[in-house]
Amino acid sequence: MPLPANRRREKPAVCLFLFAAVLLSACSSGKPKAVTVGILNPMSALAAGVAGFREGLADLGYVEGTSISYLVPVTEGGPEALESTARDFVKAGVTLILSVTTPASLAAQKATADTGIPVVFLGVNSPIQAGLVRDLAKPGANITGIASGALSSGSSEALLLEWLHMVAPSVTRLYVPYNPDDPSFINPVRVVLETAPRMGFTIIPRYIRSKEEAVEAADSVPADAQGIFLFPDRTIIHAIDRLIAVSRERKIPIAASPLAVRMGALVGYAADISTMGKQAARLADQIFKGIEPADLPVETPEIYRFLNLETARLIGLKVPEQALRLADVLLP
Repeated sequence: MPLPANRRREKPAVCLFLFAAVLLSACSSGKPKAVTVGILNPMSALAAGVAGFREGLADLGYVEGTSISYLVPVTEGGPEALESTARDFVKAGVTLILSVTTPASLAAQKATADTGIPVVFLGVNSPIQAGLVRDLAKPGANITGIASGALSSGSSEALLLEWLHMVAPSVTRLYVPYNPDDPSFINPVRVVLETAPRMGFTIIPRYIRSKEEAVEAADSVPADAQGIFLFPDRTIIHAIDRLIAVSRERKIPIAASPLAVRMGALVGYAADISTMGKQAARLADQIFKGIEPADLPVETPEIYRFLNLETARLIGLKVPEQALRLADVLLP
């Protein structure tokens, strides 16, 4: 921590003594005396991931107000707002940025280029395709983190299709609204489009590129759709309440993220965002202790089968016994 301006002219011997004391204290604790983390999260719906991150660091011995502090500005908005906030973090001299979602991570990457400030990302589906890292085992720059699903392969989406088929085997026509311009979903979309027909599903795609288009997509679910499949992107989240209402009105299931399942979707097969936050905290701790992000492999979280029993009841679905046995998380 820099000395106050009115004390910077102390005698060299005193300054040397103070510097040595600080250095000795830091070395003995195994982590910096104090660190500051900038939180770049454009989606309030993902606040549980940030909470998990802070809880994880607290479990590792970081005490807010003493050994760690957080900058948590409101970052709802588009890429320009995210980039502006990320630049503010750089100007403030943060120790590390936690970026939540692909757009936030891209903004943090741009702002920290050539600064050496590390970035740990969370909620990024395909970090290589998004251009955040060049290799999962050796990220190679100042960025690493926790990839959503199964490390860009899209296999978690294939597993979600299988899980939906097991829970609701009569469903064959799936309405799939998604943003084709989001680079983090290139592989997952490809996997769904290729895998679904082999499982007996017919996909009814719908492009959505904005909040308004997401709401329109929710208000125009095709009459012949028997179910809805949602990717966990920040565009569709604007219409999730409406889609869940349509699901219950039409008595058709939604397969989506665990967050959406907690809100009323039927099934999910993915990592829990809070658990992912705690996992990201362990990466941050290693960075605080001197390990370069370039040398910390991108990690994948453990994924779970989620099933909302209340939703099953509301849409009149009798869940097969096998699905009940295999569910990892039953809600409510």
